[in-house]
Amino acid sequence: MYNTNELKNKINQWKLTLPWITPYYAIKSNPIEPLLQDIINGPYGTFDCASKGEIQMVIKYGVPASKLVYSNPVKEEKDIYFAKNKGVLITSADSIEELIKIQKIAPQMKILWRISIVEENPEQMATLFSGKFGDDMLNIDAAHKRFKQIQKMKIQLHGIHFHCGSAVQGSSSFGKAIDLAQDCMRIGRLYGHKMELLDVGGGFPTGSIHENAINALKKTQNDPLGYEVIAEPGRYFSANSCSLLFRILTKRIKHGRLCYHVNESLYHSFNCLLMDGISFENQKDQFYSVLNSNESQNSQISNQSDASIFGMTCDGADVIAKNITVPTDMHVGDWLCMQGMGSYTVGPKSIFNGMKSTTRVYQWSGLLEQQNQSSSSIAIKQIF
Repeated sequence: MYNTNELKNKINQWKLTLPWITPYYAIKSNPIEPLLQDIINGPYGTFDCASKGEIQMVIKYGVPASKLVYSNPVKEEKDIYFAKNKGVLITSADSIEELIKIQKIAPQMKILWRISIVEENPEQMATLFSGKFGDDMLNIDAAHKRFKQIQKMKIQLHGIHFHCGSAVQGSSSFGKAIDLAQDCMRIGRLYGHKMELLDVGGGFPTGSIHENAINALKKTQNDPLGYEVIAEPGRYFSANSCSLLFRILTKRIKHGRLCYHVNESLYHSFNCLLMDGISFENQKDQFYSVLNSNESQNSQISNQSDASIFGMTCDGADVIAKNITVPTDMHVGDWLCMQGMGSYTVGPKSIFNGMKSTTRVYQWSGLLEQQNQSSSSIAIKQIF
C-alpha cells in the first residue's frame, strides 16, 4: 500500500533541508509506478538510473533524458549505446577501462569520476561500496597522478561522484567524503577537467537526515569552486512510503512456540532483511492495534505473545522473525500490516519456488481505507 502523502512530505523535507542539492531518485530502491509518477509530477522529476531497464522505465513515462543520470561505473557496451541514442548525457566511471569504453561509444557523455569512500562504522552499514566501487584515492599525490593520466588520454572529466555506503540510519561518512571530493574537484581543474558537477550519491536514512550529514553537505553550498550538486537518495524517499499487507496461511505450535506461516518470504518483499539491514527480531511494539472488517475504528490489542513468523517458501532459512511479539488471537486468513516496507522490497523480489507475492499496489493519501474483504482483522504497525 503506497502512501502518496508520505513521499510528498519527504520531498518537502528535502527542499527545506538541502535546497541547493537536486535529488535524483534511485529507482532501484522502489520502482512502483505510482511512486515514480509522484516523483515525475513533483518539483524535481529527476532519476538515478543504473541500467538500460531503469532508463526505459522512466522514459516510457515521458521523462526527458536531461532528467537522468546513468550512475553505474561499470556498464555493458550495448547499454552505453542505448543511453547515448536516448540522449542521456551524464554517467560515471571509476576505471581507465570504463573511460576508454565510454569515449569510444559516446564521447559526448559527461563523465563523473567515482572515488572510493571507506565507510565509517562498517558494522552498522547494510551495504558497503568501497570494496567494489570507486577509485582508491589514498592521498593527494594519487589524485594528481590519476587526473594527469586521464588528461593525457585526451578525456575531460566533468565532475566527481561518491557513495558513502547504505544503511537504514544513514551514513556517517559524508564529512570525509566531501573533503576528498572537493580536493579532487580542485586538483582535476589543474589538469583541464571541467569539474562542474558533484554527485554526493546515496547513504541517506529512512527518517530525518542527521545534523552531522547536513553540516558536512553544507560545505558544498556556495563553495567558491562553483559547481552544481546532485544526490541519489533512494530509501529516504521510498522506505516509509509503503506498507506491506500479507496474510496468515497457517498457525501452529512448534517446539513449544507459537508460529505463523505467511504468504510472503525473504525471497519476495522481505528481501529487505537480507540486503537492507532490516530486522524484526525481538520487537515488542511492531503491532499496536487491530482493525476488524465489521468495525469502523481500530481497537487496542489486548493479549500478545512472542511468536515466530515463517516465509512461504520451502527453504528452511526463510524465517522473517524468530521472535516477535504479535497479537495472540490471530487466525488463518487474517492480515498483518507492516509499515516502512517501501525500500528494497519490490525490486529484489524473485519467483523462487514458483511463488509470487504482492501483485497489487494500492495508493492512498494517509488514511487506511477499508476493503470489504472476508478477512477478519488487520494489525497495524505504529508509525515512527
